[in-house]
Amino acid sequence: MSLKRRDFLALGTAAGAFLAINKDPFEFLFRPPRHYMERAQERLGSPAAIRKAIPSTCMQCYSSCGIVCYIEDGRLVKIEGNPQHPHNRGKVCAKGLSGLNKV
Repeated sequence: MSLKRRDFLALGTAAGAFLAINKDPFEFLFRPPRHYMERAQERLGSPAAIRKAIPSTCMQCYSSCGIVCYIEDGRLVKIEGNPQHPHNRGKVCAKGLSGLNKV
């Protein structure tokens, strides 16, 4: 299919008019729907929530790496490596990070 110059100009004019008329024609692509934002806010918690850090040890494998567990409103919300642990120095494998899903 060959695109003629006249068809190309007509298509360009129509696209330009569409963009000029609409306030934000690509809003639905770049902004998530409102219910996604509300669901994310529920998962992350309120900004004023206080997180308590508790050092612990991961028992997912034989290495027993040091981890820091973050508790918010009585729920475990995050696990990361303990930078002060002499064995793993803040690094955690995938098994250790998946501990959040096992609780």
